[in-house]
Amino acid sequence: MLVSPVLKPIFAQLGLLLLAVLGLTAGVLPLSDREVQFSSYDSMSSNVTMAQRLESPLQVDIAFRAMAQRHQRLADQPLELTTEHYRIFISSKRPIAGYGLMVFVPPWQGGPQIPPIWRAALEERGIIFVTAGQSGNDQPVLGRRDPLAILAATNVIAHYPVDRSRVYIAGFSGGSKVAFKLAVGYPDLFTGAFLLAGADALGDEGFVPPDRALWAKFRTQSRVVYVSGARDELNVDLAHASAASLRRFCTDASGMVVVPGLGHELIDRSQFGRVLDILDRPLAGKLSAPDKCMAEIDAKIAGELDAIEALIGLGQREAARKRLLKLDSEYGGLGLPRSLNLLHRIDGI
Repeated sequence: MLVSPVLKPIFAQLGLLLLAVLGLTAGVLPLSDREVQFSSYDSMSSNVTMAQRLESPLQVDIAFRAMAQRHQRLADQPLELTTEHYRIFISSKRPIAGYGLMVFVPPWQGGPQIPPIWRAALEERGIIFVTAGQSGNDQPVLGRRDPLAILAATNVIAHYPVDRSRVYIAGFSGGSKVAFKLAVGYPDLFTGAFLLAGADALGDEGFVPPDRALWAKFRTQSRVVYVSGARDELNVDLAHASAASLRRFCTDASGMVVVPGLGHELIDRSQFGRVLDILDRPLAGKLSAPDKCMAEIDAKIAGELDAIEALIGLGQREAARKRLLKLDSEYGGLGLPRSLNLLHRIDGI
C-alpha cells in the first residue's frame, strides 16, 4: 500500500491526508434519524479530482509535477470511510420526484449533530439531511471536510431515491465557506448552496472558477442563498462581497437574507423553511443568463494571455510566469487550456 508524503505548498497547507484505501461493500441505510456509517467511495472524492476542481489549475499542475519528480503519487482517496460517522434525518414524506437532499458542513467539533429546530422544515418538504462528525473548523479542508461532504451526497444518492435537481450543500460559519467552494467546484453534484454566516469572494486568494463546462453548469443551474444575522455585521459584509463576486463572474445569488436581531447563530425553523423554499424555486431566470458578460471575461483573459505570450517571446520568462500565476489565482479554470500550455512553455515542458 503506497502512502504518498504530503506535498508543500498546496497539499500540506490544506492538510490533505494521502492515505490509500480499500474497496468496501456498500450497505443499506436505516430509514430514520440516527447515526450511520457509509462505505462506498466515489471518483468525485478522489484526491486528484478534488485538487483539480477546488484549487487553481496551474498550482495543481506545478504540485503534481513536483511529486512526479520525487516519484511520489497521491493515494486514490483521502479517508478510511468506514471509520467516519454521519447523522442522517429522513423525512417521512417522500416526494414523487424523489427526496431533496441537504449535506451540511458544521463549524463545531465532535460527533455529527442535526439542529433539532430545523427538522420540522425538512419533514414538511421531503428532504434528507446529512452531516458528518469530526468535520468542524479544526479539521483539514481538502483532506477531510470536502471529501466527507462529497461522500455524504454520493452515498445517500446511491441508497435513496433523490431528486437530483434538489441536492444542496450547506454550512454554518467556517462550514459555510467550505460549502460555497464545493458548490462552485461540484455543480454536477450540488444544485444549490445555503451559506449561513460565512462566505468567501470568488476570484480571491485562489478560490477560482472550475473549468468552463463546470462553470457554465454552475451559472445556469445552481442557486446560492446567503443568510446572516443583522447583528453579525462582519458576515453581512462578507455575504454582500461574495454575492458581488458572483455578479462579476456573470451569475447572481438566488437570495440574500439578513435576519433582524440575530447574531452569529443558527436561524430558526421559519427562516430555515424560507431558505429551503428559495432553493426550491424554478430556475427559469438563470437559464436565460446572457452571454455578453462571459464574452467580456473571455476577452479580458485572452488579452492577458496574449500579453504573457509576448513576454515569453521577449525572453522574459520569470515576468511571464509571475503574471500567468496571478491570472490563474483569479480566473482559474476559465484560462484553460491556454494558460496551462503557456506554463509548460515557460517551464520548458
